[in-house]
Amino acid sequence: MFDMQKIGHRISALRRSRGMTQTELAERLGISFQAVSSWERGNAMPDIAKLPELARMFGVTIDWLLGSPEAVPDQPEAEVAPVEERAAPTQPAALPLVPEESAAPETEAVVPDSLLPFLSEELVAELARKHRATHGTKGLTRYAPFMGGRDVDALAEELVAQGEPLGELVYFVSGDVVDALGERAYASGGLAAMEPYAQEMSSKALERVVLSHVREHGLDGLRSVAPFLNEDVLDGLVRRKYL
Repeated sequence: MFDMQKIGHRISALRRSRGMTQTELAERLGISFQAVSSWERGNAMPDIAKLPELARMFGVTIDWLLGSPEAVPDQPEAEVAPVEERAAPTQPAALPLVPEESAAPETEAVVPDSLLPFLSEELVAELARKHRATHGTKGLTRYAPFMGGRDVDALAEELVAQGEPLGELVYFVSGDVVDALGERAYASGGLAAMEPYAQEMSSKALERVVLSHVREHGLDGLRSVAPFLNEDVLDGLVRRKYL
C-alpha cells in the first residue's frame, strides 16, 4: 500500500528544489495544475504512465518517488551545490555566493532544504514554528511538504486567525480545513476574500458558496472563482439567467 502523503511530499520537494511552480510542472507533464496539487496534498497518485517521466525529470528512481526509504535519489544533492562551487577556492573571489538570508547569526540559521525530506514530521513542525517566530511567514511554506497534516492545518488556522496570507501553504492544507477557511472568508469578505482558497476547495463547498452568492447578488463577481467551478454548475447558472 503506497503512502500518498509521502509521495506527495516528495514530488513537492523535488518541484520546489528546481524552482518550479505547480503550473510549470503540470505544463511539462501535459496535465492540469489541479492534478499536481492533488498529488502534493496526498489526495491522489500520479498516473503510472507519468512516473517514469517524473523520475527522469528530477533525477530520482521510481522506487524513491513511491516512498521507498532504501531507493535514494540518483542525484540527491548534485543540483543543489555544483561540484565546482563546493571545491576549495584558490582565490577569495571564487568563494560561492551565499544569499543574505543564509548569513544570519547561528541562532537564526535555517535548516538546508536538502535535509528536510529526511527529518521526522514532528521535528519539521518544530522547525517551522521556530522559523515563524524568528523570520515571520517568509519562507515558511518550504516546511509544509514535510510536516504532518494536522500540524499544517493548525499552522494555517493560526495564520488566518492573525490575518496573515496563506500563500502556497493552501496547497498543503487538508480538504475539510480549506473548505472551512474558504467559507469563512466568504462570510466575512465575499468572493474576493474567498478567491485564494477557491482552487483548493471541494466542488461541493465551492458550489454551496456560489449558489448562496447568486441568490443574494446574481452573477456579479463570479469571474474570480469561475475557473474553479464545475462547468455544468456554471452552465446551469448562466442558462437560468439568460435563456
